[in-house]
Amino acid sequence: MNGFFAIVAPTGTPPEVIAQLNGAIDRYLGGPDVEERLLTLGLSTDGGGTPESTAQAIRKEQGQWRAFGRELNVEPQ
Repeated sequence: MNGFFAIVAPTGTPPEVIAQLNGAIDRYLGGPDVEERLLTLGLSTDGGGTPESTAQAIRKEQGQWRAFGRELNVEPQ
């Protein structure tokens, strides 16, 4: 099973703040020490992505888990 971690900001956060945070996170994840440490934990990263790609990934996951819940007749709480 694949998974992902995401850092999100509140609705209404200015785009320039989102861009600055995204760039800093992407640079951090691309650092050799971080990549090496993640690999020792059995993890990998494609970097920070973009705010748009993160939103798309979250929507995709939501859809898949909703479908799985319906298949198992799990009612939303």
